Amino acid sequence: MARDRGPRHVLQQLWQFAPRNVGGNLGHPAIALANSLRALDALGWQHSEVALRYVTRYIAGYKGDKTYATAMERVERTLARLPVDWTSAAAEKGATMALYKLLRTGNAEQCCDLICSELLSGKVTAGAIWDAVSLAAADSVFRHKIGGGMLGAQVHAVTTTNALRFGFDAADDARTKFIILLQAAGVIADFYVRDVSGEGNLRNLSLLDLKRSPGNATGTMRDVFEMLPFKARDHFEPKPGEREASDQACRLAFDLLDSNTQQAAFTRTARSFLCVKASLDPHDIKFPTAAFEEAHNASAEWRRFLLAASVHALHGTKSHDTAVLLQVRDALK
Repeated sequence: MARDRGPRHVLQQLWQFAPRNVGGNLGHPAIALANSLRALDALGWQHSEVALRYVTRYIAGYKGDKTYATAMERVERTLARLPVDWTSAAAEKGATMALYKLLRTGNAEQCCDLICSELLSGKVTAGAIWDAVSLAAADSVFRHKIGGGMLGAQVHAVTTTNALRFGFDAADDARTKFIILLQAAGVIADFYVRDVSGEGNLRNLSLLDLKRSPGNATGTMRDVFEMLPFKARDHFEPKPGEREASDQACRLAFDLLDSNTQQAAFTRTARSFLCVKASLDPHDIKFPTAAFEEAHNASAEWRRFLLAASVHALHGTKSHDTAVLLQVRDALK
C-alpha cells in the first residue's frame, strides 16, 4: 500500500485502528502512531518504512478494549444524524462543564451517551467535548495522591488524550473522528478515573476549584519550579511535604498564568529544564510536549487550568541534572 499510495496515506489510514485499545495499554497504539507521524515530519519521510513496520505491528497486536464495542455501536447509530459542522472547534462552556463533571464520576457509558446527545442537538461541537476531556485528563494528574514521583501510569491520561486529539485532527474520515472522540472520553472515565480512583489514588479535589489568590501574585515562574520537589522515575514520595510542595507550586502557577505572556513564560521556563533534567525516561519529554500542546489546543478559558495542573509531573530545580550534562560539565572544567 505504501508503494502504491504513499506512506503518509497508509499511516493516516491506521487512525481507524489505533483507538481500538487505549484503555488496556495506556494509550500506546495511538501515541505510537501520533509520534511516528510527528517524527517523520521532522526527520524526513525517507525513514517511513521503519515507522510503517513498527506502528502497524504495534496496533495490530491489540483487540478492542472495554469501551470500544459499545463506542462503535454508538457510531453506527449516531454518525449519519450528526450536523455537518459537528467536528468544529467551537467552545461551549456549559457543555464542557457538564461533561467534565460526568467524566470525573468514571462512568464511561453515561459520558459517551451525553456526547452523542450534545452533538445531535446541533448546539455543541467537538471542540467543547475535547475541552472537557483535556480538563478531566489534567484533573486526574492534579488529584493523584503522589507528590514526589513522576506519577507512573497517570501521566498517560494526558499523553493518550493528546495523541487521540492529534488523530482526530489528522483523520479525514468522519467515522474515524467519531470513534476517536468517544474512545478519548471512554478511556479517561473508565481507566484514568474509575480504575485509579478504585485503587484509592485520586484525592477528593477538582482542578476547576483552583482560584486566584487575593491581591497581586507574589513570585515568578522561576519560583514555581524551585518549589517543585525532587522527581525521578522510581521516586514515590519518600519525604513528608512533597505532595504539598507540588500543590503550592500549582497554586502559584495558577496565580501567575493570567495572560498569554505569562503562559508563554511558563512553557518557556519548563522547556528550559528539558535538556537539563530529562533522564532516560521518555515521559520526561512526552508529558510536557503533550500537556503544552493540549493547553494550546484548548479554548482560551481553560489554558490556565491545564498549564497549572502540568506542574505535578514536571521537573523543577531539585531534580538531578542529566548524566550527559554532568559529563559535559566535567569535561569543560
